[in-house]
Amino acid sequence: MTEANGIRLADPKVASEPAPQFESPSVNDHVVNDRADRECAEFQARMPERIGAGEDLQSDPHMLTCERCRSLVRDLEYIAEAARQLIPTEEEPQSDLWAKIELAIERGEV
Repeated sequence: MTEANGIRLADPKVASEPAPQFESPSVNDHVVNDRADRECAEFQARMPERIGAGEDLQSDPHMLTCERCRSLVRDLEYIAEAARQLIPTEEEPQSDLWAKIELAIERGEV
């Protein structure tokens, strides 16, 4: 970079370099992307019922090849674990709870 009147100017050597060329996607790339998108959509559409049934999605063949769906499942598992930690677990009442209640009733404490 050079500077003139307090304004930074692009380095003339860099400015004269040709811009990088990118290949435009081919028709085959679109076909592959469409198929991958369709597979992801099908996998994700079945996810709620499969999770509800207790299936292990990590062993699904689609998960072995699709980083997008692996990432989604990881995020959902993280959210589910965080939610479980927010909800208090139900505890079983003490085994002598009913006896204590009956005793309190007999004494007229309740």
